[in-house]
Amino acid sequence: MNKVVFYSKEDLSAGQNLSIAENILDTLDSRTFSNINEIIEIYNIKLFFDNEIYLLKWTETETENYSQKIKNGWKVVLKSFIDWVTENGLSKFHLIEFDYTKHFWDIVERLKLYKQIDKTDFKKLIFKERFFINEILHQKNLVQFFKTEIKEYFLEKKNSAEILLSHFEQEHLTKQAELYFPKSLTDDIKELIILNYLDYEQANINYVRLIVKSRNIKLLDKTKLKAKKLSEKLNEEIFTKGSGWKNTIELSISKDQIEPKIFSSKENKSIYSYSEKILISDFSPETIMGNFAALFEFVDQYGCINLVTKNYEIDTFENVISTKSKNEYFISSTFHFKNMLSQMQFEVYTHLLKSKNIYIENVLGQIINTLIKADFKIDGFKIIIPNQQSTILEKIRMVAPEIESLLRQFNSYTEEGHIDFELIQFSTSQLHIGEIKSLVNRKYVYVDNIEITRAINCFFSNSSVLYSEPYIGKYKNLFLLLSTENVVYNTLLDIDRQKIDFLIEREYLFINEQNILKIKNLNKVYILAILRNHEVISYWYQPKDIRDEIDLMIKNKSLCNEHKLFTKEENRYINFHLNKKFTNGLDLRNKYMHGTNSFSEEQQEYDYKILLKIFLLITLKIIDDLYIYSAKRNWC
Repeated sequence: MNKVVFYSKEDLSAGQNLSIAENILDTLDSRTFSNINEIIEIYNIKLFFDNEIYLLKWTETETENYSQKIKNGWKVVLKSFIDWVTENGLSKFHLIEFDYTKHFWDIVERLKLYKQIDKTDFKKLIFKERFFINEILHQKNLVQFFKTEIKEYFLEKKNSAEILLSHFEQEHLTKQAELYFPKSLTDDIKELIILNYLDYEQANINYVRLIVKSRNIKLLDKTKLKAKKLSEKLNEEIFTKGSGWKNTIELSISKDQIEPKIFSSKENKSIYSYSEKILISDFSPETIMGNFAALFEFVDQYGCINLVTKNYEIDTFENVISTKSKNEYFISSTFHFKNMLSQMQFEVYTHLLKSKNIYIENVLGQIINTLIKADFKIDGFKIIIPNQQSTILEKIRMVAPEIESLLRQFNSYTEEGHIDFELIQFSTSQLHIGEIKSLVNRKYVYVDNIEITRAINCFFSNSSVLYSEPYIGKYKNLFLLLSTENVVYNTLLDIDRQKIDFLIEREYLFINEQNILKIKNLNKVYILAILRNHEVISYWYQPKDIRDEIDLMIKNKSLCNEHKLFTKEENRYINFHLNKKFTNGLDLRNKYMHGTNSFSEEQQEYDYKILLKIFLLITLKIIDDLYIYSAKRNWC
């Protein structure tokens, strides 16, 4: 199709399309229109002018002349469109080229020509095999006019449920055009459509999973359970047929190994080996917690939990193909791997400790009840730990509220300067994990400006490589290139200069006397690097010169800061495990408090170990905050 098509204001094909449009505009005054595709093509040209998109080579006079031509020409073409619809209805809809069908309905909607379309013909059209009904659903008035026919479509076409799920439940990477649905699609009708889909032989597992996690489409628990069973069945079929892929983790403790940790990989297997000599050399509570933090890397060098989701760890392909619910916690392959590894590390190490008659519950009890007071001179932190004779269910029902108790105690300490147990016991307000304050101001720093995100991408994204010779394909990103080679500005292609000019204007780069690109403010670029890899900066872990630069960036509203105990992603991570914030969350705290937990002892054992891991992570975060608070004056 060599015709003008307007896709969007951001589409990069505007120049090519306007070049074709230029030839049409030059002869527009002398043309007549009877071909429906030529008519719709003029509408597409008009859309470029409506959005003030012109060819750069046009002078101001040429732009004004062409604007007037399309304005006058459209009035003539408009009559031809009305005549075509009046004469043909939908009988010749098949003559409309694929890229123009959407625009056909746009014009019909604007002119309210849908009233001239026979409803029987409309129904026949939408039920055709290759008809794309989403183009109809973009038109609010048209949808209401044909509400009965569209309702019948959704009830009869089993795969139509995918449209509902995509619109109401799926999270999309880009902004989606609004869809409209007939008011006659009530909650009961939507449920029936979903049930029809669950009986559909070609049901897609990704959409079935959206049904399980649905929150915006009101579904009965019975329907969600049916979807859950179908999802498990389809998932099993995928692996039985060998159309999925598996990554495995092998973890061991070596009696002879000297190195603390050895990592190797083979095909799809990641192999971790830890030194028993290191792990049994010191059983003090501080060392045990330190092993979880550093050796097993539960937290990073800035005191932030390493196990959370990080955007840069999500593969671009995975991001594109994943059908994610708006209400779920996105479990990427990397997150799943980290979660499995951390759980294996936790289980193997606690098993080793148990063989030495040391229990992780007692370690946490010693840290919170005794060592916090000794190290930080704080009275009052108190938790009750279960004894080893208790059943797993009893242990869970004791530990879950103790986690909340610890958080309430810390929150009380930050707000009152001491732990007020009377106030804690009196309070009936819900505790929101994300609202628990830190003892220090400016604890965490985040991006607060779209230009900072752009700068991060320019320096560190895989797509930030230069396309100019001789640099193309040599480095993973722009920062590595600039750090390694002398890049001469004048040798760059225009496509590369756009991003370079942006970085020069924002004073990240400059051109020296030899016309070579150099980094102007290394501290600023260092800050971008941390944000790229961690998405957050733990302010007080940074040296004074970096903190000063951060202060300037906060002042000019490039960055923002919070004084919370947890980072934003840590808050999401903990809520995913403990509370019902996400449709796929484990909800360990609530389900054991309200008796909706599994009766399987094996599942309860697994849940208990996860609870203990979360308890340990929260304890590490509290200790980190106390250390920063006690050391802060020496760092300033």
